[in-house]
Amino acid sequence: MPAITTTFYGTRGSLPICSRNYQEFGGNTTCIAFHRHHTNKIGILDAGTGIRLLGKKINKHHPDQIDISITFSHFHWDHIQGFPFFDPAYDPRRTITIGAMGKERKKVNLEQIFKHQMLEHYFPVQLENMGAKFNFVFRETEVFEDKGVTLRTISQNHPGGSVGYRIEAEGRVIVACTDLEHGDSINEDIVEF
Repeated sequence: MPAITTTFYGTRGSLPICSRNYQEFGGNTTCIAFHRHHTNKIGILDAGTGIRLLGKKINKHHPDQIDISITFSHFHWDHIQGFPFFDPAYDPRRTITIGAMGKERKKVNLEQIFKHQMLEHYFPVQLENMGAKFNFVFRETEVFEDKGVTLRTISQNHPGGSVGYRIEAEGRVIVACTDLEHGDSINEDIVEF
């Protein structure tokens, strides 16, 4: 078994879609899970509609995972719209760290993004009433290391900006560069990353 397994719970952009044409690969918006087997921990990139199914699997197969991290490439609607339906966020035993990083990235108020998304005008449960404890962490850096995992970032060309992530752990490398426009030619910095 590999040291880390990557599972794509959503890969579509802009909006989720449901039809027979999308049965094989699914129609959920961006959500990627990284399962580190020897620690039995799952890290999450983006909270598109795919996070709903991931939350159900965490509750069923990883009920003891109390600390959950969700890192964001950017905050367009299709990357956050599944968050209100993430079951572990309603569990008072859990602590969920919502994070973003990037040296060239404009610093954002992460808590405000999710509070605003869940105002009573838009959703019946407000962030502070979900149940879990939330930490909001913005790291103004290109590299972050924690417990044998190294996260690296690269700025990407995308309206409003986005960040690609390179995850290194146990001799494995996974790169997630979602939502980027190369322009007239391939961005060789992204290829090298």
